Amino acid sequence: MATFKYVALTKDNKKVSGTTEAKNEAQITELLTRQDLRVLSVTKEGGFSLSNLNEINIGSNNPKLEDIVVFTRQLATMINAGVPLVRSLATMLEQTEHPGFKKIIAEISKDVESGMAFADALEKHDQIFSPIYINMVKAFELFANSRVFFLLLSQLTQNFVQDTTSFTG
Repeated sequence: MATFKYVALTKDNKKVSGTTEAKNEAQITELLTRQDLRVLSVTKEGGFSLSNLNEINIGSNNPKLEDIVVFTRQLATMINAGVPLVRSLATMLEQTEHPGFKKIIAEISKDVESGMAFADALEKHDQIFSPIYINMVKAFELFANSRVFFLLLSQLTQNFVQDTTSFTG
């Protein structure tokens, strides 16, 4: 379990904030929603800030944001070409050189092959894929046009990296 900070609005638009422990951001959001609160933000305590965004994975075997951008763009290209998700993930596994990311892609691929939703497989790796990324995948899994979705997601991810790099650099 991790500690998360949250900010939410009550029914009468009063801002409330606090901290709570949960497995992940989705669990907190669900809990607050059941309490009739509209969630504005949830952040893992001690983790995220724009100033250290590009350094989060330094010294670890985790992929960098740029690796996520390339992964998303290549996945978008294959999905747009009509390649099924399972085959696309297998191809990404073969092409990825980063050993830590290769392991993560293998686990995601195995989960998807066994019938798990792609977003759920990504959520198991929430230390790599941001809550925004995971929640966008969840939202778009509801729509049939995954080709357009992956192109949009790859563009948004790339824009995010460019914006944070220019902001922090």
